[in-house]
Amino acid sequence: MFDKNGDGVITTDELGSVMISLGQRPSVFELKNFIKAVDTDKSGTVDFEEFVDIFARKVTMDPEAELREVFKAFDRNHDGFITPDELYNVLMNLGEKSSLNEAKEMIREADKNGDGKVDYTEFKGIYTFKG
Repeated sequence: MFDKNGDGVITTDELGSVMISLGQRPSVFELKNFIKAVDTDKSGTVDFEEFVDIFARKVTMDPEAELREVFKAFDRNHDGFITPDELYNVLMNLGEKSSLNEAKEMIREADKNGDGKVDYTEFKGIYTFKG
């Protein structure tokens, strides 16, 4: 169902096709970010072991823990904040075409206390959990 061409790995395109067939409309950014988060061998694809690990995590992780993991991926220097430079670097690594000024604007929108960076509470405020 996921591995459309039978090569033993799931690509961003294959994951996107499956999600669309399930009624989801993920962006390329979301797909690449998901692949990057589970791609432990850094191959750019998801192999069988990584695929199994996804479901093991889903069973054990709650949405709050998952969101903390995403925050940690953006907080490259692990200081508890996402800066415009960190956001820009993540976007570039995911192949997103954006400028440092666009990253600064995204940070400005999420930065509630005006310190020029986003802490976990501000990051969490971007998302609404359903359930």
